[in-house]
Amino acid sequence: MSSIKLTADSGGGTFEIKAPSSSGNTRVLTLPDTGNATVLTTDTSVGKVLQVLQAVKTGAQSFTVSGGTHDISGLTVNITPSSSSSKIYIMADVGGHVHNSQGGAFLLVRTISGGSATNINTADSAGSRRVSSFTGTLYTGDGGGAQDITLTANCKFLDSPNTTSQVNYKIMLQKQSSNDLYCINRTESDNDTNDESRTVSQITVMEIAA
Repeated sequence: MSSIKLTADSGGGTFEIKAPSSSGNTRVLTLPDTGNATVLTTDTSVGKVLQVLQAVKTGAQSFTVSGGTHDISGLTVNITPSSSSSKIYIMADVGGHVHNSQGGAFLLVRTISGGSATNINTADSAGSRRVSSFTGTLYTGDGGGAQDITLTANCKFLDSPNTTSQVNYKIMLQKQSSNDLYCINRTESDNDTNDESRTVSQITVMEIAA
């Protein structure tokens, strides 16, 4: 089996091209007419998923406090990117129930190394409307019986934190008023019967090599 070996000047390494061992395995390497490129290897990190972290909330939580923005316990996750050029892909699902025809709205919040919190993946400002990261109708009814169900709101977002410090991502609830009951992972009435349901919420983050 013949080969071509290139040896670097001044004691550098060598690069060897070997032909296939069988005549039936002929291969052709074609170089482009223009432009330069770097050959990717099995060690190349471009486009790879470098790490995956997840926080899962299986317990129920309800909010009867006034309107505004509120933490959802258990829907927070920390990730430390290996490179400042990495992207962070975020997937979140929040299940629950909102009383009195009030839609459920949520914020995706990023904090880098304990600094100021930043709302990300939010809509443009539009008058008095709530500016949210994602929203969904988490069943809006008075509850009770077979109609007392939970539905899920979800989002997917590719973030560029541009850091190698620890990044905290969390989901926060946007509540409209003090008169409405907002429930996470449960129905409004939450009766102990088999026509009621409980669900699971989660946030997953993946570091993607640039």
